[in-house]
Amino acid sequence: RVEALYSLESWPDASTLDPMDGRHFQVPQGDPEVLGEVVGPEIWSLAHDSHDKVSRRVIALLRKIEPSPAQLDRVAGFVLDEKQRSSIRIEWLRWLRKQKIDLFSSVGVQALASKSVELRVAASQELIGAKRGRGEVAEYVMGALKKSSDSSELQQAIKMVHRLPTRNAIVTRLADELFAGSIAPSVQLEVFEVATALSKQEKSLEAKLERHQAKTAKAGIMATYGMSLVGGNVEKGRRIFQGHAQAQCAKCHALKQTDKQVGPSLEGLASRHPREYLLRSIVDPQADIVSGYAI
Repeated sequence: RVEALYSLESWPDASTLDPMDGRHFQVPQGDPEVLGEVVGPEIWSLAHDSHDKVSRRVIALLRKIEPSPAQLDRVAGFVLDEKQRSSIRIEWLRWLRKQKIDLFSSVGVQALASKSVELRVAASQELIGAKRGRGEVAEYVMGALKKSSDSSELQQAIKMVHRLPTRNAIVTRLADELFAGSIAPSVQLEVFEVATALSKQEKSLEAKLERHQAKTAKAGIMATYGMSLVGGNVEKGRRIFQGHAQAQCAKCHALKQTDKQVGPSLEGLASRHPREYLLRSIVDPQADIVSGYAI
């Protein structure tokens, strides 16, 4: 089904390569109106498939077709339906942004109050990207900073502060709270990063950051990188481990004991050592060398 949907999606686009084996095989552009005629209710119903990959491909295909007013209203209702999967609600919200910007704006603003953290975050990002609902997004961000207990939402809210009109005052306040030790550990790094970015324009904030960094430097390398101990993003960490060009983690370390590499296996590492040990191994790798791996 996924491959069939890919083929339908490519119908309005000309191609010079065979999609199956990559050989040169020119395929002319198909008539978009014909695509609209063959994509009926059956295809629309697949958007609610239990497999996310199928649903995503259907929504991508439907970007190529002019929807009816009834279909637009149906999608708007789906986005705001709390019983539906957040991942697909987000895809439909992005679809609305491409199809009808005014309806997207209305639905996006309402989605800021959703029970779904994922949808709230996605709606705020899409609205800012479309330059719509800036006042409502600002209210959402400030509300999240005050009330949210979800680390991922707080992280995203902090990252969005720099796109708000009142960013200077907000970032300065967050930085002061960070230096005073009253910012939650899970979002300290995000606050530090937005403060660092703004400090290039705000000399007073730059001076505060320099004093903070000088103080932590005296306490040693672990204090310097201590903000990295909590929080973060698992999926981004996985991508860095597997494919970061400079870090090259997977070149020396395997994730399974049976897969021998230059360095020791990382299988079960988190259950054997505290976070401090893991951080120290990254920022000061000579501090603790596993037996059998010393040079």
